[in-house]
Amino acid sequence: MKAPYESLSRRIRAEVEWFGIANTLYDVAFRAVNKLAYFRVLKAFKLESGDPRVAEHDGPYRYGFLGRRELLELARDPRHEMSEAFVRSALAKGDECFAAMEGDRLVAYGWWSHTETPIKDDLALHFDARYVYRYKSHTAEEYRGRHIHAQAIQRALRQARAQGYRGLLCYVESHNLSSLRSCRRAGYRDFGRVFLLRLFGRYLIYSSPGCRRHGFRVERSPRPAPLEHTM
Repeated sequence: MKAPYESLSRRIRAEVEWFGIANTLYDVAFRAVNKLAYFRVLKAFKLESGDPRVAEHDGPYRYGFLGRRELLELARDPRHEMSEAFVRSALAKGDECFAAMEGDRLVAYGWWSHTETPIKDDLALHFDARYVYRYKSHTAEEYRGRHIHAQAIQRALRQARAQGYRGLLCYVESHNLSSLRSCRRAGYRDFGRVFLLRLFGRYLIYSSPGCRRHGFRVERSPRPAPLEHTM
């Protein structure tokens, strides 16, 4: 059995190779800080126009919104990482699931919200109603690396624009290096930060000017969030 420091060293070397020294040092420092206090930096992104770098092709997939019955059926499979309780809760608040399917197989999905959305047990995200907030994106493991996520987002953007919205909003935690890369590859552009610090049971929350211009802010919420929303 290898010592813990060997596994840590191996992980750090892999991060340096994939993301560079600066990003890896940030990740290490971030994890160290969070051993002392709860601290998060949410990087806010938006997508308002199609990205010409993403060449769209349907291939064997169909894209679109999934209905209630289909979602509840898919929720029975733990590989999809959404429980029946989550699906019922999300649908009850008017959220929708835009997905890529191959036959009856769920390939990738992302949830849409038009209203305040829980992101943690006692925190909720607010945003400009002229946008759709896209959250809980997931791609089945066997389909990763095929840029299906980027394909689905381009189609989701077209749907949102057709419904009269300006575009899509989302956030990625600053230390989630792989998701940050995936988000940028899909064409999203960074527009600000939300900083969260919890000390002695109280939150200190700051939104950058870019986030404030988009109404993108986090506030305490008395309503409990489904587990899948948590950061």
